[in-house]
This record gives sequence, structure tokens and C-alpha cells, in this order.
Amino acid sequence: GLGSSRTTRPNPFSSVRAQAGSEVAGLAALSPPGIRLKKHGRKGRPHSCNVAVDPKGAVVTWTSRKRSAPQGAAVIQIAELTDVRLGVATHVFQRCGRPERAGHYFSLVTSFRTLDLECPTPDVRNDLVAAIDFLRTHAEL
Repeated sequence: GLGSSRTTRPNPFSSVRAQAGSEVAGLAALSPPGIRLKKHGRKGRPHSCNVAVDPKGAVVTWTSRKRSAPQGAAVIQIAELTDVRLGVATHVFQRCGRPERAGHYFSLVTSFRTLDLECPTPDVRNDLVAAIDFLRTHAEL
């Protein structure tokens, strides 16, 4: 009947809705106080840090090892991002990343540094990347 034809027709908005849901989830996670992720650095072992986006959506901050925000926070301006890379896509992850964890990794790339982060799950990674991409797009407006 009519009911079955409606359910089998693909919804053109379902992928848009899924993308928007991912952005919203990522933005919520990055809202202060932020989300606990593992930061991989050039030296030393990966360590836990808190990653957040300021309320205006212009700055990504993360806390350094022992200090808490804001005095101990490091900063990347969203406008300075040249790329967001997934997986084992930077020198840091090529050196110390594990290929089987590649779905958990993403890197924020600027002309002067990378911020290499490991998420607890690939879904969290995808949400955070969707949120960062959203902020990059809207920062340029």
C-alpha cells in the first residue's frame, strides 16, 4: 500500500540529518569544559588532555599535562587550520601511531604545528571532526 512505498523511498535529507547530528554531538562535546582525549606529541608518551572550543567557536584549546585551563592551556585559532587529517596522516602518528587505532586518530594541522589527538571511539572522532569542519566553514563567513 501507500505506507510501504513511503518507507522504501530514500530520504534525501537523511545524510544531511546524520551530518548535522554529528556536528551537534561534536560541538556539544567540545563546549567548555570540553572532552578528555589523548594527545600524541613529538616526544614522550601520549597523555590525556582536555580539548575544548571557546564559546565563540574561534579557538581550540587543550590543557597541558599538569596544569588546568586557562593558565595552562595551549591554543590554535580555527582560522589558522590548514587541514584536518584522519588516521595515521602526520609524522607524529606515523612514528608512534598504531594502524589498528587509525579510526580513532585525527590531526589539526596549521602552518606551524599539528595537534595529534586520539579519541575513545571512531564515532567520537567523526563527531569532533564534523564539528571542527563546521566551525572552519562558518569562521570563513
